[in-house]
Amino acid sequence: MKKGFWQMVGFVTLLVAGGGAWFFLTVGEWNGPKIAAEGDTSVIGRQKVLTVAFSDAGRGLRRVSVAVTQDNQRRPVATFDYPGAGVGQKSLSVTIDTAVLKLHDGPATLTLTAEDYSLWKNKTAIELPVTIDLMPPQIAQLNSTHHINPGGSCLVTYRLSKPVVRTGVQVGDLFFPGYPLTPAGQSAALPAVQPAAPPAAQPPVAGQTAVQPSVPPTTHPVGQATYAAYFALPMDLTKDTKIALVALDQAGNETLSGIPTQILNKKYRSDKMLLSDGFFNQKMPEFQATIPELRGKPLFDVFLHVNTVLRKQNLLAIQEVGKKTEPRVLWEGPFLRMKNAAPMALFGDHRTYLYEGKQVSESIHNGVDLASLVQAPIEAANHGVVRFTGPIGIYGNSVIVDHGLGLMTLYSHMSAIQAQVGQTVKKGDVLGKSGMTGLAAGDHLHFGVAIHGQFVDPKEWWDPHWIEDNVTKKMTAAY
Repeated sequence: MKKGFWQMVGFVTLLVAGGGAWFFLTVGEWNGPKIAAEGDTSVIGRQKVLTVAFSDAGRGLRRVSVAVTQDNQRRPVATFDYPGAGVGQKSLSVTIDTAVLKLHDGPATLTLTAEDYSLWKNKTAIELPVTIDLMPPQIAQLNSTHHINPGGSCLVTYRLSKPVVRTGVQVGDLFFPGYPLTPAGQSAALPAVQPAAPPAAQPPVAGQTAVQPSVPPTTHPVGQATYAAYFALPMDLTKDTKIALVALDQAGNETLSGIPTQILNKKYRSDKMLLSDGFFNQKMPEFQATIPELRGKPLFDVFLHVNTVLRKQNLLAIQEVGKKTEPRVLWEGPFLRMKNAAPMALFGDHRTYLYEGKQVSESIHNGVDLASLVQAPIEAANHGVVRFTGPIGIYGNSVIVDHGLGLMTLYSHMSAIQAQVGQTVKKGDVLGKSGMTGLAAGDHLHFGVAIHGQFVDPKEWWDPHWIEDNVTKKMTAAY
């Protein structure tokens, strides 16, 4: 009897314990849901897409909600109900439209709430302090009309009324970052000053970009920081290509300000390049040795691949290098041109390649070819920091020097490289020796100038008068 009694007690105890465990792990759970907001939630502009991850490890989510409270008035943004248990996690994106919610500039509270399917309806609520910011940045341009050549360079200076997370020049699909400046060209914001009152921008429709009205250039401070941005004008520019300054603040408010430009009428040469079997036999095996998929193919087909596919890949690689730049001006005075060198090809030359009397390929020459003595010393065109050394496909052995604010120079086809990545160089320092590596048929230097990886005409940067009128005077006017 005693044995049976204690067996019954043990059975009941296990049953109660098991039932209790089941109860507290399911319908009787005590742990509330978890909430995690993604990205920066500290500032909300006209429209903000907020992504929130809700989760519950027990019975699942019953209801989640997002709300904004301002002036003690709660404004619901979104509420989602789940009809049955079992929804363990949900990531939701909701749009906070400040116009619809009738929010104004100033402090507010973002409230995220989740309730589960337990017996107790556990609830978790997170309150996050936020700032409603509906005022887009104001842009004050400091220069009058810019005269630019297709394929040329331009510098624009301007002031902003508030801190921004992204600013620069948009040229069609190309974006060129701007950098804050001090008189020494350092990257540091100026002390805050009270902005002047430019013509008011028309309030945009919620979620749209503010377009600032035309403001006459001024030399008076109207914002927190002075900025400078180099940009390149494509050779194939069309009349529909938009050129504008862009400023985006932390809240997502964006302003566009059209840049007054006078596009000059510059024509580039056309050139015919005669291809021969001798050239193919001389140069194509080098590319077959480094590109496995070209091995065993006819040399003519190898050339077509090199002059099209590889050329594009090389340009992308150079543009990637151009993304790393000092946020200050490193160079000084006119850029050096290779000594005692004759020009063999010019920037912008449109090359048509002929083989056996037929046109087989084409390209645009994005630098200047300079020929002097065989294995002539190659000097840095100006002060800067070496960002790349090594082979780049059609360009052969190359060195890329960063001159700050996205401006860089390229030295290609070298037979020897005498510089290292990260090395600081002065104008005239030897970087290596000329050669005929890459797609070069003879010993020469391919010299290129690029702005954030977009090649421009080097002749402008050799010209002291062009630099004085288009760079120095604009920098001086900014202070």
